[in-house]
Amino acid sequence: MEKRTMKIQNREEDAYRQLKEKILAGVLIPGDILSEASLSQGLGMSRTPVRYALKQLEYEGFIIYHKNRGISIRETSSREMVDILEMMILFEHSAVKKVKNGETIFDIAALKRLGDEAKILRNERQYASYIEKTHQYNSCFIASAGNSQLTVVYNTSWERVISTSVYNKMTHPTAIPKKTQTTVGFIHQLNQSITDEAYDHTDHLLDEYFDYARNQILYYGQI
Repeated sequence: MEKRTMKIQNREEDAYRQLKEKILAGVLIPGDILSEASLSQGLGMSRTPVRYALKQLEYEGFIIYHKNRGISIRETSSREMVDILEMMILFEHSAVKKVKNGETIFDIAALKRLGDEAKILRNERQYASYIEKTHQYNSCFIASAGNSQLTVVYNTSWERVISTSVYNKMTHPTAIPKKTQTTVGFIHQLNQSITDEAYDHTDHLLDEYFDYARNQILYYGQI
């Protein structure tokens, strides 16, 4: 009985993971009308684990159920994206404050590695992988606050920003002109300020990044 229960749970988690990956990668996009039957067929699963996955994705704000019509991928509005961005910056300020007070430390090696990997992906124009890597960087940064709930809230919310950014990038690939500032540029500066223990400057850079990223969202609908 226990093995059967575990098998069901594994199928449910697998369905959830696969569908979420398809949303984040832009395979399933806003506007598409989907059904449990078509998704089950595409995943090669029964409808039961797919139904569980869809309920979880609905709870996280990724999909919408339409009565007698099916399911659609939810597009996060620019206003919502800015609100999530502001939340992320507040969480990162909290991490900086705790490090300044000697309550915790930054994982500098991990932050530098993630920053370097993000730079490579950006240079290779692998947009979906690039913003996923910057997401991992911010998650690592926030984890330094030592509050696991902050990290969970950030991860769930920011993934909606990723899915909408990828969709907008796919539909408007040349929308953003050549930039003098970039996210990886800010990451490099943040890592340097952390290495130098110049935490007041770290706070200042976070506020600068908020202004930069907010404008990217409001003007172009993407990070």
